[in-house]
Amino acid sequence: FGGGICVDPVGRTPYGVPVQQIPLGNTSKPQHEFLAFLSSVASAYSMATYHVLDNNCNHFSNACAQFLLQVDIPKYILDLPNEAMNSPMGPMLRPLIDSMSNQIRDASQGHQLAQNPLTETNSVSTRTSNVKSSEYLQQQQQNSESISSSSRLTLISQARDPKLSPILLRDSAHRSKAAQKASEFDHLLQLTDIEVSTSPWDKRVRALCDSYERIKVERPERAFAVLDLIRMEIASLPPLKTDEGAEYAALEAVTVSAMDAFETYVGSDSREWKHVPCAMMSMRACANLFAHASATKILMTKFSDSIVESVAAALENFESLNSGCKQAVSLIVNNLTGCLARGIEADSGVTLVDDHSARLVCALCECVSRLSFSTELSPTLCMLLRSVGWLVVSSEFALLVAQTAEYNVTKYCVETGDESGDTPDLATR
Repeated sequence: FGGGICVDPVGRTPYGVPVQQIPLGNTSKPQHEFLAFLSSVASAYSMATYHVLDNNCNHFSNACAQFLLQVDIPKYILDLPNEAMNSPMGPMLRPLIDSMSNQIRDASQGHQLAQNPLTETNSVSTRTSNVKSSEYLQQQQQNSESISSSSRLTLISQARDPKLSPILLRDSAHRSKAAQKASEFDHLLQLTDIEVSTSPWDKRVRALCDSYERIKVERPERAFAVLDLIRMEIASLPPLKTDEGAEYAALEAVTVSAMDAFETYVGSDSREWKHVPCAMMSMRACANLFAHASATKILMTKFSDSIVESVAAALENFESLNSGCKQAVSLIVNNLTGCLARGIEADSGVTLVDDHSARLVCALCECVSRLSFSTELSPTLCMLLRSVGWLVVSSEFALLVAQTAEYNVTKYCVETGDESGDTPDLATR
C-alpha cells in the first residue's frame, strides 16, 4: 500500500528486496475471498488516504493479516511512526515525512491493484466478489500466449517416455548394509523377514512398515535406514495388474507409511528439518511411488496437500538444500507433473486442484528463474524445466497463473532453440 493498494511479485517492488521475512502462518482463505476483501477496503487504502505516519503499508499489512489469519503483525513495526515522532527530533521530521508521503505515492504509479490483470477488483468489484479465482482467470485467457499444438504433443510424448517419467531410484547395491543398520536401530526387525531370497515382497514390506512405526517413536532420527529399504522395495515391485491381492494390500500400506514419513520429516518448511537424512530418504521413497498407478491415486487423493505444499516450500528454499535433497525434490516434481501430463490422454482422473496447480507452478518458475545453468545442476535443472512444461500442459489454470505473474513459461515449450542469453538451448531444455 502506497499510492493505493499495489500488486507486485514478492521481493520485486519499487522499494527493493525485503531485509527480513516474518512468517505469520498459513491461511485457509481462498484467493477469490481475499480479492473481495481487497475490493472492500480499497477506499480506506487509496491514493488520497495514504500517509507515512497515520495510514501506511504496515497498517494495510496488519488489516490483511487480520483477515487472512486473525493475527496482527508485530507491534514494534506498527509503533515505529510513534517512536519516531516522540523522539526529540519528531517535530522537525513532520514536514519531511509529509514530503515522503508524496514521493511514495509517485513511486506506486503503475503498480496499483486496479492495473493488475490477476486482481483487477476496483473496476469489477461487484462482478468478482462472487466469482471463483479460476473462473476470473479464464476471462483473461484471450490475452495469454498459448503453447503450440506441436509443442504440447512433444511434451506429452516426453511424459510417456519411461526414461523421463517416472524416474526411479533403483540403486540397491548397499541393501545389505542398510538392512544391517535398520536391524541395529530396531532390534525387533529380523533380517530374515526382509531377506529377498527367503521372504516374499509383501511380507518384506509389511516388516519394514512395522519397523518404521516403531522406530519413528523410539528413535525418529534413525529412521533413514528403514526408509531407504522401503524406497528399494517400492522400486523393485513390477506394475500390478489388479487392485487386489497381498501385494496390492502391501503397496497400499507402504504408500501410507512412506507418506507418513514424508509429512513427519519434510513438512512445509525445509529450513526446519531436524533430521535431514530422514527427510531425504522419505522424499526418495515418495518419488518411487509414482511408478505404480494405485499408489499414485492414493497420493493424489489423500496426500496432494502435503506433497504440493512441502515440495513448493522446498523449491522456495532450493539453494540451501544439499545435493541429495535437491535431487529428491526434483524427482518428486518430475514424476508428479509427468503423471499429470500423461493423464491428459489417458483420462486417468489424476489431477491437481487449481490452488495446488497455482502454488506449484509459481514455486517452480521462481526456482528455475533463480538458478544458473551449470554442469553440476544440469540433471536437476532439466527435471525442473520439464516439470514446468508438463504442468502448464496439463493445467490451463497453471498456465494462466504463470503468465499472469509474468513468468515466460512458453520459452520452455518451444520447437527451436535460442542459444543467446541465459535461456538454455533446445537440447538442454
